[in-house]
Amino acid sequence: MQCDFQEQQEDGEDQLNISGLLELDLNKQEESSLFHLAGYCLFSVRKHGRVCDNCVLDLEDKSKAVSSGHIEALTRLKEFIPGTPHLTYCSDKAMEIIQTAEAVFRANEKKLHGNKLVNRLRQLTVTVCSDEIKKCHEIRDKFLTKFFTVRLRIHANKLNTILKSEKQKKKELEETAMARW
Repeated sequence: MQCDFQEQQEDGEDQLNISGLLELDLNKQEESSLFHLAGYCLFSVRKHGRVCDNCVLDLEDKSKAVSSGHIEALTRLKEFIPGTPHLTYCSDKAMEIIQTAEAVFRANEKKLHGNKLVNRLRQLTVTVCSDEIKKCHEIRDKFLTKFFTVRLRIHANKLNTILKSEKQKKKELEETAMARW
């Protein structure tokens, strides 16, 4: 997908954009992880989001529980009882939304700070996504909000790991320097 939309700056905040957004080039493991994460987000929205079954039908595909595709592999592996679907399997529409959301997230990953970030990322994603999802309970917005909230947690954990590693390296360098004196 190629898009030339660019969000206007609000009160001097870093600009989020989807300019030049391209298809994600995910390997099988990343695609399977994204599918599993999307299923978790959909499950959470269905359980806590006050949405009707009609809304969920657009985003869920129970037939994928018995599918042999690679994208469902991680979710099938995480089933407690093989062949008995307890986890949520996303439809192709849901995966299109989540892949767009992931592309928006990656395009703006370095600018992720400030208030209202989840809403800004969600609004950017909505401008690119097809509008075929039912709107009676705002399920797409709830689904994307959940995805970006979880995705930001994953990003924060990644940054925390990097910071800890850098801190450890600095400490080791200081100890080495002190040992030489």
